[in-house]
Amino acid sequence: LLVNDSVWLVLGTSSKSMVTRDSGLTWEDCYPGSTCYEIGGILNDTVYGMGKSDLYKIAVAELIAGSYTWKTQTIVDGENLQKMHITDANTAIIAAYGQTLVSTSDAGLTWTAIETPELFVYGADYDYSSVSTSGAASYLTTRRMTIVDFPSASAHSDVYAHGLIYKSMDYWSSWELLDVANIGTGVDPVFNPNVEGCYGMSPTLISCVNDTIVYAYVTWFDTIAGFDNKLTHANVFLTEDGGDSWLPLLEDLGSS
Repeated sequence: LLVNDSVWLVLGTSSKSMVTRDSGLTWEDCYPGSTCYEIGGILNDTVYGMGKSDLYKIAVAELIAGSYTWKTQTIVDGENLQKMHITDANTAIIAAYGQTLVSTSDAGLTWTAIETPELFVYGADYDYSSVSTSGAASYLTTRRMTIVDFPSASAHSDVYAHGLIYKSMDYWSSWELLDVANIGTGVDPVFNPNVEGCYGMSPTLISCVNDTIVYAYVTWFDTIAGFDNKLTHANVFLTEDGGDSWLPLLEDLGSS
């Protein structure tokens, strides 16, 4: 995270949580006390790091001054906090493993659960991969879901269902599940993850420009040549109608 021109922050394990206050010439230890998976950003002059179950918070003024006192805030037990998107000085949303989605409207003092639908697979949990917000509009993705998980020594490939994309137009007071069958065009498996023989579409990263214009980075598997000759495809798709249709923008990225 670039806090300002000279103060930069990196969070990870104990040996990889460091801060520089001279644009990278020297670095100091800045370990919050636990491994962090992502830096959520700056909310109301406070930097947020995300670990397992807990948020780790430190004032921007302390980082600049070289005083590194972290505070913790438990969000959910036993789930890794994965993605945070800050809308303004008071509003943000956090997604975690499992079925945890929370938001704040008071600059992080309190976090309120957002109701999400049950998955139609027994025992399944959400595996959130990306959330992006512009104004009241927000888009959220989950990775592909494992249906059959073979042992690593097996000659068979695991079987996956498509991931999901959710959309809200009112700060998650209400939401709708978008039809991921609308992603792609034509009959070429390179540009359409929904043609016969393709499976396991995973919308890994989403970027919301406004309520209707959204980009999504998507990966999927292609078994048209046979399940033992599985190919991996990836592309960036654009919707300009809020998810009713998605067109590929690039040549095939393969397994990149």
